[in-house]
Amino acid sequence: MIQARAWPVRVMYMLIAAALAISLFIAAAPAQKVGGDCTADVCAEWDRVSTPTMDDFVLTPESEIIDYALASGGDVAYALVYGYDEDWANEDYRLLKSEDGAATWKDITDEVEAEAEAELFDEDQDEIDELVLVGTDWVDPDFVAVALWWYDYDGGMSPAYYLHVFISTDGGDNFMDTGEVEEAGVYFDDADDVSDLAVSYEAAGKRDVAIAGMDWDGSSALFRCTVTGDAPGPWRDTTEYEGWDDDTGAGFNPDLMGLGYVSYLVTDIIFSPDWGADRTILAVTFCGYGPGPGGYEYGAIHLQSGAWGATTGNWNLAGDFEDAVLVKEDVYIPTFLAGDDGRGIAGVVLPEDYSGTDADYRYAWVWTNYYTETAPGVGYSAGEILRVRNGAVDAVDTQIADTPWLTNVSYWGTIAEGKAIAGVLAYSQPYDLDWLDIIKPCCEGVQVYRNDGIANMEICCLEWDEACKPPTGRTSMAVSYVSDDKAYAVALHDYVEDGDEDAWSVSFDDGDTWNQLSLIDTYISYVSDVAVSPDCNKTMLVTVAEDIWAYNVPDPSFAPWDCVITYDLGGGYYDVRYIYCDSVWVYADTFPEAGFSEYSGHWLRTWCGPLLGDNTDLMPFDMERGLLRLAPEETDGMTVYLVDRMTDTIYWNELETLACWKTRSSAAGGIDEIVDLAAKDEATIYALDWDGGVAMSDDHGASLTWTDSVDAKVDDGWTIAVHGEDILVGGRNADVGHSDDGGETFTALEDIPTPTNGNDNVRVTVAFDTYFDTNDTIYAALAHAYYDNGIYLWVIGADPELWHRTDAKPYNYTGLVLDRPSPSNPYTSPETGGVLYASYYTRVPEELGNCDNCECDYYDVDGYDMCWHSGVARCLTPITELCCGVGEAEWNYLTWGLDGDELFYMVPHALKICGCLTSDSNSKLFVVDGYDVDESYDAYDMVDGEYGAVWTFEDCYAKKAVELTSPVDGFVVPTSACECENAPFLVKWDRLCDACCYEIMTATDEDFTDYYSWIVEPSAPLTPSEWMEEGWFLPETTYYWKVRTVQAETCQDIYSWWSEPQSFTISPTASSATIHLVSPEPGTTGMARIGLGFSWNLLASADEFDWVLSENADLSAPIESKTGLTSTAYGCTKTLDYDTTHYWQVTAYKDGTAIAISSVGTFRTLTQASEPVEPEPEPTPFWVWVVIAIGAVLVIVVIVLIFRTRRV
Repeated sequence: MIQARAWPVRVMYMLIAAALAISLFIAAAPAQKVGGDCTADVCAEWDRVSTPTMDDFVLTPESEIIDYALASGGDVAYALVYGYDEDWANEDYRLLKSEDGAATWKDITDEVEAEAEAELFDEDQDEIDELVLVGTDWVDPDFVAVALWWYDYDGGMSPAYYLHVFISTDGGDNFMDTGEVEEAGVYFDDADDVSDLAVSYEAAGKRDVAIAGMDWDGSSALFRCTVTGDAPGPWRDTTEYEGWDDDTGAGFNPDLMGLGYVSYLVTDIIFSPDWGADRTILAVTFCGYGPGPGGYEYGAIHLQSGAWGATTGNWNLAGDFEDAVLVKEDVYIPTFLAGDDGRGIAGVVLPEDYSGTDADYRYAWVWTNYYTETAPGVGYSAGEILRVRNGAVDAVDTQIADTPWLTNVSYWGTIAEGKAIAGVLAYSQPYDLDWLDIIKPCCEGVQVYRNDGIANMEICCLEWDEACKPPTGRTSMAVSYVSDDKAYAVALHDYVEDGDEDAWSVSFDDGDTWNQLSLIDTYISYVSDVAVSPDCNKTMLVTVAEDIWAYNVPDPSFAPWDCVITYDLGGGYYDVRYIYCDSVWVYADTFPEAGFSEYSGHWLRTWCGPLLGDNTDLMPFDMERGLLRLAPEETDGMTVYLVDRMTDTIYWNELETLACWKTRSSAAGGIDEIVDLAAKDEATIYALDWDGGVAMSDDHGASLTWTDSVDAKVDDGWTIAVHGEDILVGGRNADVGHSDDGGETFTALEDIPTPTNGNDNVRVTVAFDTYFDTNDTIYAALAHAYYDNGIYLWVIGADPELWHRTDAKPYNYTGLVLDRPSPSNPYTSPETGGVLYASYYTRVPEELGNCDNCECDYYDVDGYDMCWHSGVARCLTPITELCCGVGEAEWNYLTWGLDGDELFYMVPHALKICGCLTSDSNSKLFVVDGYDVDESYDAYDMVDGEYGAVWTFEDCYAKKAVELTSPVDGFVVPTSACECENAPFLVKWDRLCDACCYEIMTATDEDFTDYYSWIVEPSAPLTPSEWMEEGWFLPETTYYWKVRTVQAETCQDIYSWWSEPQSFTISPTASSATIHLVSPEPGTTGMARIGLGFSWNLLASADEFDWVLSENADLSAPIESKTGLTSTAYGCTKTLDYDTTHYWQVTAYKDGTAIAISSVGTFRTLTQASEPVEPEPEPTPFWVWVVIAIGAVLVIVVIVLIFRTRRV
């Protein structure tokens, strides 16, 4: 770093070099040390981004949600799940609890099991066989009931099974057993016979727990247990209450609505919202009285109403209600659904002002699924909603289109006015459905319908609307309003074991758009891309569940739930692609949207679908790839484009992925295989084809808005970048095309010189400089060019135009980003360029000592064991004075914090940047680790997110400079005692970020053309300083100094901007710096009052002097003072007082710095009496006047004669 210098300066720097020799050796040490724990707020190291994992049960692959219950307006939730723990180790039934609106969950199963072991189990082989249902009163978050099926193994051939309900009154911290659900020999014989579990509101310190289904004898079962405080009472069989099934009380031959049959299945139960006053419970029952197709029974659905007292109760007429209401009769009921969930047959929902004590407020909706025949063997399946008004029944006028089977209906509002959402169980067909018909198409989700035009619980006009973005899953979708503007959708009962996308979803627009919160049954094989809003608030991911291929399969057959694409090879052979669903996720530090704000700090899945591109250009693999692109002018990342790479499919979202996605195709522009896409603004996009063609749409990719494809003048397309009307295209053969007319035409730039591989398969990532509008500079980063890899720049319109290779190392570069212009970064300019970052990967030899931050394999190259190495190259000033085609900018390589086997290879544009908006916001980098040392995609770690991860680096230094604090600018350094060199002095500066090592530079000119620099590692990192030792600097010389960072506490080499220079001056030697007052000599008396002259002398070199004169010894209230005198003398212009002592002093300056101050000189003016008196002048004698007159006459005569002579 030492430049050539003038000889005298060299001599002085040689002295410094000798004195610094030891410190220089010490300064070299940090490069070899291992970084310790960083103590700063921001550390110069890579960190993994916390991405979706199985932690907190966000991901639950191969799981099934069995049941759920809510409380506290949905903030508290309980869920029964069959699946793995957070370590993906143990598969079992689990009771989970959420206290943050289903964003995260904790497993409280152990608390249930602890009570079971203490109260029930007497043998080692006694176990809980199944968790069946869970219930709350939907208000109290602390009361929860869970039904469990357990077996008692007493050593016999088969164990005995029992149904118990455990309750907790402290939110699941402790449970207690309510005993077996049984009375008088009536009990449940199978867990599949249990349909519903409900909990009443608390009233007078008591609440009821009810559980229903079918008993051991094939009859309806509905038991109650009254809990007082935390003490459960006995279980009572409420079907024995008077009035059940309209029993006339004769004790035999009960008559259900005159049909002569009894109900044998309770499908759904619900407590009145006015329970404290009306003590009402409603039950939906099924009565079968004829055979049907397999899995069906011919029969009727009823709604029965009961009034429960403290210890007993009555039903229907006996309870002052109407008869059991016949809701639907003479239809085929899908009783096969009872094996998973009897609620899938029929259910009931109430308005918030329902009252069992007032007939005018006994409004309810009952929905039921059935099959009916219009002729033998001809029929249709339907799900129907019916309104029950006390005892009257009528079908709601406006049913859901095509009447699909319903999982449930959720109603929000009063009788007079309300809204509803309904979750689909199965889509209707003109035949009797079976359980295979419940399975939905792959990756499409399960439809939810909504209607907000309900009056008097009737829908006369407004149609039900489909969700534009349905919740994900493939089987039954249950829905629940939890507030006026929030609803949940929960995918229940998994019929597909392998990643069926079941999840817990949320909506804030009455069920039009749904996004997934947690319990997501999906796979993540790898992260395909990351995008970050410029304000760094939002991070978005595309994750891929890798499809599985089978090749040359003869006449393949598939299960009904398989998601496959087949490719006919001829001769009865096929390639088979098993499709798995891919995902888009969004995370925000703060979601600004209403409702979503409560999920700030959590990941939400916002898209689920198949990515189908065959990415053969991403050698050596042809896996699925999704790309995310944001609108550059939007700092909040609102507009998002998702590209299914190597297809013509583009998805557009205008609310940071939260809204509904609109599907677009670039085929109208002649782009069939998109390799990259660039957004000019939120509406204008440019698509780059594999063949190098470019087309533009100015309306979000709408079909009629695409221009025809234009040749970008590259052999094959790789990357595209847009800046206003300028477009750059990077090819695959070291070629670059440029357009300055918005893509109407392109010009081929000169190929980047790559002699070592002949431009074969050299992939070019392109970017515009931050200040392109001013400096016309573009960049191209190369990969696969061997020793010609690097970062090149080109100035458009320069003479000559050519590629300049920077000093960046010859790595394989995969991404290229720059920060934003001043004032965002006040240190950059068109002359420096924006701060540039480039992601890379490479192999380096282990034996050469370059593997400090990577793991090595044994891939032998030229006799060396090679290891993968990745990072990001960084340059503060990529545009510098160019000499001989090589840049002189300085580069850092950001690698600290990486594990060592990462490969930043998720091209194109692998690197993203945010945080560039203001000068006080750090730039943050994001990059995906997508390639492993075995040359295959690194499988994403769904348990901990440790591999295949997204990495981030916060650059605390790119917009900052060191601030010098001591000495003050212009400080004068005294000379040492020997009077030939400086005395030691301390320089200080404020610590910058987590810096531990700095470079100090000194020079004798402000431009630092001749300088000396050295590295220091302050012993006190929080208060950095450096001693300038005795003898380093020459007397009577002004020096300039500045400081920058070179290494962080983490041991990451990283430059900051240089501090603002400050100066110090070495004072003259003691002898030469003495100002001698010459005149008046000190102590002189009788000095003149007028025109008094002052003089002094100084051996040292000075260029200015200050002089002051005062009658006061402290020189206050000066009579006269002067600054900037350039000579060593001055004449006083003031008249001094008589007989007065005067004081004066001189200060000498060199280069604006005071180098010497004289002692205070004194003198006294003369007294008035001693001042000489001038005598009166004598009169002029007369003869003098005569002589003057004669002289004047003679002068006149002479002049006259002169003129007369000239005339002659």
